[in-house]
Amino acid sequence: MSYKIYLKKNEEKRIVGGHSWVYANEVARIEGKDKNGSLAEVYSFDGRFVGKGYVNHASKILVRIFIRGNETDDEQLYLDRIRQANDYRLKLGYNNCYRMVFAEADNLPALIIDRYGDVLVMQCLSLGIDLRKEMICNCLVKLFSPKGIYERSDVAVRKKEGLSEIKQVLYGEVPNIAVLKKTL
Repeated sequence: MSYKIYLKKNEEKRIVGGHSWVYANEVARIEGKDKNGSLAEVYSFDGRFVGKGYVNHASKILVRIFIRGNETDDEQLYLDRIRQANDYRLKLGYNNCYRMVFAEADNLPALIIDRYGDVLVMQCLSLGIDLRKEMICNCLVKLFSPKGIYERSDVAVRKKEGLSEIKQVLYGEVPNIAVLKKTL
């Protein structure tokens, strides 16, 4: 049975207003059991559905909500959200080097993707996103056919999620210039 997280009275107001973070100290009770990084349902104190997001008991941010309806966190959701984020940047006039996905701003908390021509650089800042980076990488290949995808998840905030810092090529070939500079 997956997690069902019930918030303390009135703690849902900020989240219903669009904020995605559920702090551990805002939770009244947790029902069910699953592993860290799994999808959890979040409810108000009186049982109204608030959203779904990845849970991590190692973090003060217990859940990062990114689903507000009945969607599931499958490949199609990531394809759609990444495509929408990129289309928005293109509409703004960006076309070669830009931040393609900007985490919460694009309804993909803890995921950052930068585009440098035909190379993409991805940063995973939470356990839930980190566990799905292979699927996300596959989505990026399907959508953009990049020459390479590099992970630059070497930031201290990962330690708060119980993750180590990491830098690695996830797909294809990445020129040395892209890995030498701190891009994110």
